[in-house]
Amino acid sequence: MTTPGAGARVSQGGGSSIPSAGRESTGGAATTGGAATTGGAPATTRGGAGNAGTRAANADAGAAGEAGAGERAPSLVAHPAGNCGKLRLALSSSALYYTVASMGIVARLSLTDFGSTPVAFEQAVPTLIQVRGDTVFWLTEADNTIHRGNDPTPVVTAAAPIHGFTVDEAGKNVYYSSGGSLYGLALGTSSSVELATESEGGLPQGLAVYKSWLAYPTDITGDVDVVQLGVGGPAVCAHDATFDTSKCERIERSQGLLDFEQVAFDAGRVYWINGQQIRASYAFDPSPIVRTVANANDEALAITAFTVANNAVYATDTLGDILSAQLVDNPDTVTVTLAQDQAHPSSIVANATHVYWANDRCQIWRIPVP
Repeated sequence: MTTPGAGARVSQGGGSSIPSAGRESTGGAATTGGAATTGGAPATTRGGAGNAGTRAANADAGAAGEAGAGERAPSLVAHPAGNCGKLRLALSSSALYYTVASMGIVARLSLTDFGSTPVAFEQAVPTLIQVRGDTVFWLTEADNTIHRGNDPTPVVTAAAPIHGFTVDEAGKNVYYSSGGSLYGLALGTSSSVELATESEGGLPQGLAVYKSWLAYPTDITGDVDVVQLGVGGPAVCAHDATFDTSKCERIERSQGLLDFEQVAFDAGRVYWINGQQIRASYAFDPSPIVRTVANANDEALAITAFTVANNAVYATDTLGDILSAQLVDNPDTVTVTLAQDQAHPSSIVANATHVYWANDRCQIWRIPVP
């Protein structure tokens, strides 16, 4: 078990340092699904105390954050606008990209000097964003269009709302969900191909790709599915045995608190959010086991965002906590609180040196990795 040292509160609005003691808590119970499921949830260790009254006061004041590991403390790296609402982040080796939906902005933030460069203006509600190499891709929700590049080029426009998209590691193919189906488009072409369909009313949402697999959560049915690409016609995902579902694996079924936007692949393992937990399972494993790999702190209603990097998962929760857990196949894995009271963080990314997150005050913060 890894336990961070006591930290000091770090103001996001100019407050003073308030030392605090540590405490330990456990999260919610594990949720069963279509695969074998491990038992107890991992423990969560906090870097400093935080009670409901203190949190409420911090939120009202616009501010307090708490560091959780010795001298490690959050630092502000950008404040694109006064109060722009939710930001979404994507990280390359040299820059941090972000969308500001309420302002129609896509921008690039250098990791060297944190200078900001606009990528696109007057975008029709830019939301989801991803980087492959030095090329940035983003979705504009108002016109159902995926764009790419510093000289914005529309990649595809769908007739129905696009719920999620991803780009393969080579940056050659874009995959997106719309209606009850998944589609693929080779960059440089103009015709999308239907790759998979949900036959029982599920609506595919966020997407992640790894080699020839696509993973996604589904609205309405609350399932987590993985489909194989490039094997015959479109894959069919269904519980009904009358369908040929050989190209679709249902990792978990009927998740009650599934986050529809976020899903990740890491070396064949799929990660997703269900309420207070980040769950994981290997795709197309003959004997799949679903594990809880990280847990929100006990007062939190849910995990709000996560990313996988450095053989660890980093996450945020509804309390404004910044969390970290090492990815080991161990039911006693501990989730560590890196920082607290971070003003409703909504997006998180990480590289080898720092964890970055955005909050609802249009700010981007970072902290060194544990």
